[in-house]
Amino acid sequence: MNESILKAIYFTIQFLFIGFLLVNSTKRSSNMLVHSEELTQHVTEVLAATTESSSTLSKNVYELNHNIQDSQLGINQINAAVQNLREQSGFFLSLIEQTELQKTKSLRPLSKRITLLITV
Repeated sequence: MNESILKAIYFTIQFLFIGFLLVNSTKRSSNMLVHSEELTQHVTEVLAATTESSSTLSKNVYELNHNIQDSQLGINQINAAVQNLREQSGFFLSLIEQTELQKTKSLRPLSKRITLLITV
């Protein structure tokens, strides 16, 4: 009977030790599950923030592209105006040169007459 009591004590100690390991393992698993849920929540928050930032960036890029297109249209209009001004300036310059040439031609005979009148 002594032997069976010792065996019972031995198995009880083993059962308590295994129970302790099982409870400890369950606690660690529970803690890991809580930590995992916290990390999942944190990752979800980071993904939400990233999605919001991505959306904001997309809107800003769209606005920037729109502004660049507007600027390009403005530059094209300015370029066309400058080209038009250059063409008109060339036309006016040729008109001025023609006028100066005609004035010079018409003043030469008059200048000769005035010189003759003064000398006489």
